[in-house]
Formats: sequence, C-alpha cells, structure tokens
Amino acid sequence: MQDSGVELLLGDFSGNEEVSMSEKSSNSKLQERQPNQPILYGGTTIGTRRIGGTIVRNCTLGFAVMKKKGRAPFNQGYLIAGSCSSARLSGADEAFVKDGNGNEVIVGTRVRSGGYVPDQGLDYNVVKVRINY
Repeated sequence: MQDSGVELLLGDFSGNEEVSMSEKSSNSKLQERQPNQPILYGGTTIGTRRIGGTIVRNCTLGFAVMKKKGRAPFNQGYLIAGSCSSARLSGADEAFVKDGNGNEVIVGTRVRSGGYVPDQGLDYNVVKVRINY
C-alpha cells in the first residue's frame, strides 16, 4: 500500500487525533450522532455502484486508512476488495449503506488509490468516507 500513499489508521476514527495501539484512551470529545445515522467500521456491509449506475456490488469495509500526502489526500477511508469496484482504476463509484428505514445513504466514494499487484495477491481499492461519517 506504500506505493498508493495509503496508510493504515489505528485508534480514534473520529478524525480528531491518532491513538497508538499502546494507548488505552483518547482525549477526543466525540459528538453524539443523529438518530438513524449509519455508523461505519471495518466489517460494515456496504453497496457500491458507478455514480448514476444501477448495478450494485455488496461488500464489506476493511481496515481504516488515510492518505496524508500526494494527490487528493484524505483523513478517513476504508479498504475494500478490488472486485467491489465497477472498474479497477478509472471511473467513479459511490458507496452507500441502508438506514433503519431501508433508504440508501451515500457515505463515501471510491478513490483512485487502489492497488492491483497479482504477483503479490493484492487487489484492493479505497472508499473515501464523507466527513459526517
């Protein structure tokens, strides 16, 4: 993942601070979520599709990641399998979850920071999460 500029993010995923694995707590002041607002974490089932498209691929979010440097940096995202995307590197996908009422809620977009290295068994993409998730 080093070539793509994506780093694993461990600890406090609110975007307020980084917490090392050896620390037991965070000084972050978390804000209360609105009712029925989806909560994202590794293992959450999401749907992806090309923006404006109709074909949906259901996937799960992997490790939390961030991209601090390079083109289009972001503070919060998640790894997803490469097969969850409508295309390997081009195009734009939206990621969504269903709320408590069954409505689709767009929570992010796929970014072009993925990787496909078949010799090493790597085939992943990154979903950049919107700020309010």
